[in-house]
Amino acid sequence: MGLGRGLRSGAALLGCALVLTACTHTGARGGPSSAAASGDAPGPAAARLSGTPSSETPSSETPSPDTPASGPSAPGPSVSGPPASGPPPSGAPASGGPAAPLPADAPAQEADPAKSPADARAARALIRAVIADEALVGGGARRAAPYESDPDTWAVLGEDCVWRRAALPAGVLGNLRRDFEVPGAGGAPALRLSAEVTVHRTALLAAWDEARMAEEALRCPGQTPRAGARLTGLTSGAYAWGEGNNTFSDDTLIERGQCVSDTRGGPYPYWWTQATFGPVVVSASLCGGTARDEDASVDLVQTYFTQMLGRVKTEIARPAGTASGTPSGTAGPSVAASGRKGT
Repeated sequence: MGLGRGLRSGAALLGCALVLTACTHTGARGGPSSAAASGDAPGPAAARLSGTPSSETPSSETPSPDTPASGPSAPGPSVSGPPASGPPPSGAPASGGPAAPLPADAPAQEADPAKSPADARAARALIRAVIADEALVGGGARRAAPYESDPDTWAVLGEDCVWRRAALPAGVLGNLRRDFEVPGAGGAPALRLSAEVTVHRTALLAAWDEARMAEEALRCPGQTPRAGARLTGLTSGAYAWGEGNNTFSDDTLIERGQCVSDTRGGPYPYWWTQATFGPVVVSASLCGGTARDEDASVDLVQTYFTQMLGRVKTEIARPAGTASGTPSGTAGPSVAASGRKGT
């Protein structure tokens, strides 16, 4: 979809989303909330979805958070023509040997409108088919209390940087968030994890959701996801397909910072990621643990996050460039119907 390229400039972010085809690669978003500042890019677990070796309208809808992310830094802006000097570009032989494999230059799959939900009932069925449960999360996860959000609402970030549940807008067919806890080792506080899936009426509306979510960290580096909880020092990175390690979704966002709770203490590491595929937005988050074990915690979240995205593709994907209704060819059986941040 290429929207992520337009998210690099905070002031031009929403305007770029309006003209998706005009968005071009402009490098990392400027300012301290850029991908370079956060050091985040889609991690290796997410890259496995690629299949390659190795908010609606601007006036009424606002996406909601869950938890940030981490990984290697995203590359800088691409430059046309051969380099004037220095090492060979990525994929070129260093000393006459064979070239390293380059990533695919276009997605192999795309969302099929004919397979995408057309009403709220179909959206809810898709959401329950793809969203993680405690078995998929793994790591000894158990249901938190509350476990599921009200499916007739989604989280909206107010001007006061507080997240609140609100009725679904007309462009959103369904939303569901689930919360989990993973017991901490050696008496350490439990990890708090989330999984969330939102289905929009169109892919463009899902792109607006992604654009608004990218803007939230710029507008509110400190947020209140629920009563008695706070997120601080938020930084974020945005990656269109083909940027960083993102060869698995139309656009991916990653956010990280610290979380504090009146009952759980802190500050603890906070990590959140969100990705779009067609009209579907999938997110996952983590709050808790220590900086020393943060990488392992992020790997846990990335694993079930990428599995949710894989389920989405199983349900609604088709080979890129083919006619609507073409089988996707996604490996594995279709999953039978069984986050935004905030409360």
